[in-house]
Amino acid sequence: MWEAIDLSDLPGTAKVAPVPKGDTDRAENLVSGSVWFAIRSDDPKKVARVLGLQNAVRVAWVNGINQGAVFVSPNLDGWVIVECTEQVYDVSGWEMGDSSLREFSKKLKTDVFLFADTNSDFGATAAWACKGKTVRWIERGYAFAGNVTDAERRLYPGVKPVDPDVEPDALPDGFVRGLAVAWSINPDTLNQYRNIPSSTVAWDFDPPWRG
Repeated sequence: MWEAIDLSDLPGTAKVAPVPKGDTDRAENLVSGSVWFAIRSDDPKKVARVLGLQNAVRVAWVNGINQGAVFVSPNLDGWVIVECTEQVYDVSGWEMGDSSLREFSKKLKTDVFLFADTNSDFGATAAWACKGKTVRWIERGYAFAGNVTDAERRLYPGVKPVDPDVEPDALPDGFVRGLAVAWSINPDTLNQYRNIPSSTVAWDFDPPWRG
């Protein structure tokens, strides 16, 4: 049985009405151009707290995703999806982004994956941090940090470890979604999750990477 997300003690949400009993939703797949976190957790409320969500409201998935806000999914078989925008996850260069991701995973004490399926200046990115340590950071198809994962070896035979003195081989287009499937939860099959509680969306937040 799905458990509704209780937002009552998040800042600015005390007056948000609880989800009526039996009120359920259906997940939607993540579209091309999305920026999202996949978090190994069954506690979306903890994720919302760590993100510092304020003035959060409970919405249907289709009304919360791709709105330029911070969107937190319910528990999806041990995964929580946080969808946002490049403006929300504001990084310039992998060093700052890596530091931010490590801080997020440290606060949550679990695996946190960042995927940016975009061709903008942010750059297509697939990254993984666990409990404050970088496992892997790949941006624009080039590996900047961490060791080659088993998933990369399966998907891209011949991929090489990071060598600061050698420009790495670029991974092919589509590597973001390929690694998302291999490392975490498939962004293209989320619509299999039905009868889930309504999701959380917030316009105001104070994430751990802001210090």
